[in-house]
Amino acid sequence: AKDILLLLLPSVANNVRRAAAEGLALLATLGVSEDAHFLQSTVLHSLDGVRQGSRPDGKARSIAVAASLLTLACIQRSASLVAERKLERARSRLESGATPPRDKEAELPVIQMMTRILPSISYLGFADFFEVRTFALQSFQILLSYSSRLDKESWDEVDMHLLRKAVEVVEDNICSAWIVASNELDHGQEGTKVAAEAGFLAVALRLMSFVTPHLWRLGKEDNAILSRFCVMARLILERRGNHPAVATEGMIFYEVFAGQENLLPRLSEKVADSDNLKFSMMPFVSDILTPARIPKYAASIKLVSFQTLRASTFLLQAMEESKFSLISKNDIKALALLTGALEWIAGLKVFVGTGLLRCIVVPRGVETGLSQSVQLIGELMRVVPTLALGETVESTDKLEIHLRCLLFSRAILAGIGSGDSSGQNSAIDKENVIKVASNAAKRDAATIFRFSNSARWQTKTLGAQLASCCFSEILKSVGTKPTETRHLNISLANSWCEEQCRKSRDTDGSLPDSLLAFHLQELVSSSCMSSVASLDQSELFSVQESSLKYLSLVISGFSRIPDPDMPGSDVLQQYAQQIYSVVKHSLGSLKEVQTESSFRVFVSGGDTVSTIIKEKMATEPAVLKRLVRPIVPESDELAFIPWGEKIFEPPFSDGTYSSMIKRAKVAFTAEVLFGGVPEQEELLKLVIADLVKNVPAFGVESAILAMEGAKVLQEQGLSLLGTEDESCKDEEATFSWSEYNADSTTMEFVVRSWPSSARGGLTALSWAVLDETRAKTEKDECHKWMQVLGKLVLVGCEESIKLLSDKSRLYQQCAFGIDPEHVAVECLRSLGVLLQLDTSVELLDLSGIDSTAKLLQGNVVGPLLEKRGTAFSKPVVRELCHLYNNFSTQLANSGDKEGEESHKAMVLSFVLHPLALIQQGKLTGDRTSLVATVINASQDAAARIVKKGLVSDALVSSLVDFLATTVLQAQDSFSQSLHASAKVLLLECMNNPCVSSTERQRVALLMAQAGAWDCWGLLYVDSSAPEDRESLGVLKQALTKATGQETHLAQLSAVSKVVVGASMELLALVILGVGTEILGLMHFYGTLASTTAQNYDAIKRQLCFAESVKVVIGFYQQLLQQEFLSEFLATVFETMLAVLRFNGLPNHPSKEETGDAALGRLVAQTVVHVARTSPEAFKRCMGAMSEQDRALLEFAVRGEMTGYAQSTQGQAPAKKKLNLKSFKK
Repeated sequence: AKDILLLLLPSVANNVRRAAAEGLALLATLGVSEDAHFLQSTVLHSLDGVRQGSRPDGKARSIAVAASLLTLACIQRSASLVAERKLERARSRLESGATPPRDKEAELPVIQMMTRILPSISYLGFADFFEVRTFALQSFQILLSYSSRLDKESWDEVDMHLLRKAVEVVEDNICSAWIVASNELDHGQEGTKVAAEAGFLAVALRLMSFVTPHLWRLGKEDNAILSRFCVMARLILERRGNHPAVATEGMIFYEVFAGQENLLPRLSEKVADSDNLKFSMMPFVSDILTPARIPKYAASIKLVSFQTLRASTFLLQAMEESKFSLISKNDIKALALLTGALEWIAGLKVFVGTGLLRCIVVPRGVETGLSQSVQLIGELMRVVPTLALGETVESTDKLEIHLRCLLFSRAILAGIGSGDSSGQNSAIDKENVIKVASNAAKRDAATIFRFSNSARWQTKTLGAQLASCCFSEILKSVGTKPTETRHLNISLANSWCEEQCRKSRDTDGSLPDSLLAFHLQELVSSSCMSSVASLDQSELFSVQESSLKYLSLVISGFSRIPDPDMPGSDVLQQYAQQIYSVVKHSLGSLKEVQTESSFRVFVSGGDTVSTIIKEKMATEPAVLKRLVRPIVPESDELAFIPWGEKIFEPPFSDGTYSSMIKRAKVAFTAEVLFGGVPEQEELLKLVIADLVKNVPAFGVESAILAMEGAKVLQEQGLSLLGTEDESCKDEEATFSWSEYNADSTTMEFVVRSWPSSARGGLTALSWAVLDETRAKTEKDECHKWMQVLGKLVLVGCEESIKLLSDKSRLYQQCAFGIDPEHVAVECLRSLGVLLQLDTSVELLDLSGIDSTAKLLQGNVVGPLLEKRGTAFSKPVVRELCHLYNNFSTQLANSGDKEGEESHKAMVLSFVLHPLALIQQGKLTGDRTSLVATVINASQDAAARIVKKGLVSDALVSSLVDFLATTVLQAQDSFSQSLHASAKVLLLECMNNPCVSSTERQRVALLMAQAGAWDCWGLLYVDSSAPEDRESLGVLKQALTKATGQETHLAQLSAVSKVVVGASMELLALVILGVGTEILGLMHFYGTLASTTAQNYDAIKRQLCFAESVKVVIGFYQQLLQQEFLSEFLATVFETMLAVLRFNGLPNHPSKEETGDAALGRLVAQTVVHVARTSPEAFKRCMGAMSEQDRALLEFAVRGEMTGYAQSTQGQAPAKKKLNLKSFKK
């Protein structure tokens, strides 16, 4: 065998020569350990003989020598693989898992084998031909890589020497290839040298890629090695970068280089330096990715293999992962090149130059495996969004970069690829800002449309996907209030742009960046146009699916933005009909053809309808009915199936998509109409009444779909979130199951829709249960379905909360793209639907409810309020707040059955847990509005429970003390956001009979000290006694202070509530306590007696004065039967006369600039009321006045009773009417 292989080794055929080398390598590694060395030495000795063979001219045969060198490398590789397999077998036999030592005797003598190769690598004297040196370099790299000497953690001197030698070999050979004249040595071998040149350079680049990760060990000796390597790679690619093998190895080197950039000195990217990675490699990447076209009269064309294109793609992705920024707001060339390469490759099937450009480093098997473009297209479509959304994008420029990528995508979808600069001028204004941004995007897309008028469907699909990714990132950046950001709000964008343009004109600055809001029309038109894309009367479903997702994001971003040109209308209303027609087209995709692609378009259309309704873009019942009709199942598609019967039907039992279409309609109807948009529940009920005739049947169908999704997950060993959970396979099957023959799209849709289907089913079934016209048997069946769904919802709620609260599992990938947050929101909402029913105790497992409440309390409420770190978003927390209300309702509906006491205690503990944390002083960290929302929900729920009398007297007393001394005493902005709900809870507690009169007086005093005057007014009436003067004293001091209009208004309103219906003792106490201060405030606001009052708001001034008059009228009404009424009126009229003189009356204004005739008229109305209700006292009071005061009051009363005379000065004389009857024919 050895002799035959040695005879074939010098063959001129590449495949024969390589097969012989591999055969000798396999032969050298045969046998057991005792005779392995004998075989190796025999083969090596024979190779030496082949290498030393001579030709008539005295030179060694280059082919034979090259093949011998390659055989040495193959022997090392085969021996290394055999040794590794032995090591694995030994490791598997060790029970402890320890790593067995390597067999030193079985290792090949690497150093000795290298001594046979190094003479052929040396450039001194050119001992061997160019082709031999190429194979020697290849063999050296294989020997070094498979020796495992450079893979160790600790190196010895021999390892360092090998690394130095490898660097020396690379540099010497590359330098010699450029500086040494070898004409004489190559005489007669010029063709061989030309053929081997590309292989030599490719092998040199491969050796550089292998050595680069270890260069840090030589940093102290020579820290410029990587810089020299970068220069060499650039020179090699400039020389032979058009060869696929060289270009591929060059991209691989740069990919490795990207992870070692820290070995280079930090230089600015703006400096053109050869060491700079981006500067060095981008010209070659650009050349590779630029689409190649055959000119009409071209003698030769650029041939690029798919292997080279894949290497370039991997290089850009590796640079992004290495935190190396490839794009900026002024340059997205990398994205344009990759997209152009996709457009080019989409039209190619095979690589035409495979046979011509093969060399040693491009095996035929590799080239053949990469000849198909499908894999490369998928990689390009994955890498482009990665670069656009990469972490290397500077945070300050993210919005600008995403906007430019978005406009670039829009240019692709619209088929516009050339910037129009003819109409562009140097003016710094909004129009030029928009035009510059649009033209920049068109120039970016020019590469794609250079030789075609329209992009291929693969490129359009990528454009829609890129647009969706960028728009989604923009929405994340602007936060949860899109109407308050200039990037989406057109009015704010106009104001900002005008201001920036003005500053630029004043300072001779540059043109400001464009904003997303300026390009709304372009975004809507491009998304709508691509959502109905077709080619030769055939629908492009892939483009339509991606574009519909893009359109949904546009709707989400701009649906609630006001239109500056049409007040009271949203900006998207002008595009409503265009959007609705696109949605209608997508929902009709299954009418002509039923395939997986068309079904995906139908699903995307349903998602768009859901977005339109959730974002309140369509709010009219007629519009909603037309919009949702295609996604609502027909009456004959629904059937009310009793629990226990056969309820499962395979998706494709009839061989068509009809069953799956029904599932999709049920899922979307459940998601949108039945509880999916709580804020539009009443509007959606009107739609349901017309479109869904059999609500119980729909509830059953929705329940079946939810259970089907859960069953699909269970059968595959997954939890309800799509995470691995083998225990679920052991559970008892919920319903009969046969082979689930469905495609991936169907399974994904069914699985992802189970939470919303469960919520929609429970909502529909609950409505059926509450419908008094339904039969009892039908309601009983509905209860059975609700019990099953209740168990499913509780499990889903617990699993989602556990996953979201576990930081170690937070980024765990869920199968089928299930969103744990979405599952949590829907399950919490479903649980709320059940808790609101009177029969919730029978429908739900009380232990399951208690477990869920405990989980929410420990994993959501506690971490959120204590700032221990939480991953729960606002939607989850909002549903949790709704759950407080639902738990209080469920607690009120529960009876006194045995075993429910522990459940009531758990629910009460859950509701009061936030208040307990405040009392314990654990409310720390940043007190956000989300925290305030949770606490307010807790207090509202507690108020309902206290009102129902479901708490003990001790707990009521504790709540009173806690609220009065803690919550309502704090006056910071966060605490004030809790006061409204805290006051409601306090008043409910105070209405409890267990609160004593003394306690009421104490709380009233605390409320007065805290400034909670509305609570004080309600409590003081019940708690006051003739000796209770403390809280009234606090009010008196507060009224004399200039604390502001809002505070005075609250104080006067509280006094007004106390006066109405008060006893004479209480009224006397109030009048003596604060009567003087009330009149003082009337005079203060009526006459603007101080400079501070002159700066007050006019409307609030009127309110405060009117409230003070209201208090005085209250005093008056309680004193009507008293003998001293006239004396009281004289005191009041004295103040009112001063107000009347200061403000005047309508059409009789005073000379004061700050006078308000409305206040004078209010005084006149008060006097008239007094004159009519107590004329005797009024006469006595008028008789005691001076003539001037009496005349003024009489004038005011006369004007109010007879009407104020209108001034006739300046009015035109009335025209005489013509008597047409006097004219005769």
